[in-house]
Parts: sequence; structure tokens; C-alpha cells
Amino acid sequence: MKEKEILENNKLIAEFIGDQLQFPTTFNDTRCISEFDPEMMCFHLSWDWLMPVVKKMEELFDNGHTYFEEALAGHYTDIDYVYNECVKYIKIFKPIWIKDENKD
Repeated sequence: MKEKEILENNKLIAEFIGDQLQFPTTFNDTRCISEFDPEMMCFHLSWDWLMPVVKKMEELFDNGHTYFEEALAGHYTDIDYVYNECVKYIKIFKPIWIKDENKD
């Protein structure tokens, strides 16, 4: 995956997960991603970054039959696969979660 694509995908994931969350950095510290700097985001490299996204997706897309969980079946140890599936589902369902967020 090219760097530009990774940056675009990380920005998309950050929009999905929310920019007020704390994520670990490589310095074992936390930083708020409210700066919204995709170059500083490590969703594609770190399970600590990616798993909150997976959890939110499972909660959001769980309608009794979780297609997202099925897509990940047998691949939970492959961060590249899980990252790409997260990006794919976010792109597909972006109109839905944006609509849901605007209800409040």
C-alpha cells in the first residue's frame, strides 16, 4: 500500500472513530488526535490503535448477524487484512454512520 493511500485511510478511520479519543504512541505515551494529523496515526501498524476501531465497528454493524465479524474470521492475527477490512467497511457504511451521528 502506498503512503498516500495509508494517510487517506488513516484519516478516514480517524473520522470514523472520533477525534477525541486517546491512542498510544511509539513512546508509550498518549496523545489526543484532535490535531487530526494522519502522518502521526498508526492504525495500519499497531493493534493498540486498530482494535478500538474494530470494537466500534462490531458494535455499530452488529444487527444480529455481523458481516464484519464474518469478514475477519480466521484473520484476526493479520493486521494488514484487518486494517484493509476496516477501511473497506468504513467506506461502504460511511453514509450510514454519518447520518446516525447527525441524529443527536
